[in-house]
Amino acid sequence: MPAFSTHYLFARELMAQIEAAAPDIRLDADAVYYGTQGPDVLFFHRILPTMPGKSLNPAGSRMHRANPNVLFEAMLSYARTLEGAQRERALSYIYGFLCHYALDRVAHPYIYATQYAIIKARHIWYLKGVVHNRVEYEIDMLMLRRHLQVKSARKFETRDVLSTDGVLLEAMAGVLSSAAQEALNVPMTQAQARQAFCDTRIMQSLLTDRHGWKLPLMTLLQLPVYPFLGPCLTTMLRRTQADTRWDYTNDQKAAWAYPADPERVSRESFEELFERAKQDALHLISAFREALLGNGALDEAIGGVSFLTGVPVDE
Repeated sequence: MPAFSTHYLFARELMAQIEAAAPDIRLDADAVYYGTQGPDVLFFHRILPTMPGKSLNPAGSRMHRANPNVLFEAMLSYARTLEGAQRERALSYIYGFLCHYALDRVAHPYIYATQYAIIKARHIWYLKGVVHNRVEYEIDMLMLRRHLQVKSARKFETRDVLSTDGVLLEAMAGVLSSAAQEALNVPMTQAQARQAFCDTRIMQSLLTDRHGWKLPLMTLLQLPVYPFLGPCLTTMLRRTQADTRWDYTNDQKAAWAYPADPERVSRESFEELFERAKQDALHLISAFREALLGNGALDEAIGGVSFLTGVPVDE
């Protein structure tokens, strides 16, 4: 999936259009920004050894692999039980979550295709997921420079876009925990879901190399495991500028194939996928709103298309 900053930029650029698509609520931008991180917040839950408690990381993977029809129907059912300001916060979060889903399902096949191309071209032997992270973070750095004119990506404070408002965190935690329980049968409490949001903000702070000393330190720390895990730590840090040795955003329009459907070949750049996903997100948000009002079927708009592969999930 695209990484934190790319998802943030996606929601930021869509915010006015989301407001127009949902005129019946007062859109909470802070909730949208959390929502646009989708299930990724679960990957940060209790991730450090110093954080007590069992991590919800596996639930993040399960949510990405689940049938999205079931996931968003669960969110729809939960939203129908809410009223007033709590409903507005929850819907804002859900609309952000739909943004995450739209960008994932449109762009993630390209991320995988690029990962596999790099592994083949560079004869990489270490953990393949590290290459996946590398692609996502390189795209993050490029998108920050292009879309937000950020001169040094390593100094961009991702934590600052995440609110610490307790009422908001509770409202969002209600959505996430209920969806996990109903759609995935994962016993996630509201307190655990809230902790995932808080841990995400902590980790975004830790992964920001404001003064430039974390990169050399992590380079040393990862040396003992490099033969197996490669640059597993340093790939998670944004540098000042992206690597120019690979066309990470496919600006040269090279052909790439959907890994889950090899006969489906595209020459779209990441920027083109980013723009196409915006229209998809607005369509999904409108469909969710119509379903909430009792008009139309949400599952027809979602179509069971996977977060990860861009093709329908096998039942």
